[in-house]
Amino acid sequence: MNTLTELLQIVGNQLNKKPEAISLNADLYEDLGADDLDRVENALEIERGFGVTISDDAEFGARTVEDLWCLANGKPLPPREA
Repeated sequence: MNTLTELLQIVGNQLNKKPEAISLNADLYEDLGADDLDRVENALEIERGFGVTISDDAEFGARTVEDLWCLANGKPLPPREA
């Protein structure tokens, strides 16, 4: 399983969505219906599954599935438009 497939499985399981129906640009809150508890649980599962550490700032800054993918790969979040 590749990183993206694993990530989509984690997000899908957490949010009761089919992984194949989740896109990278999906907003975790507006498109997928995540709440604050989901955010924390997604971060914990990503840390466990990918062996990374996610800072509180990064966890709170993640808005999209792509953001989670960056964090799962140990990369910083992409810049946001103002």
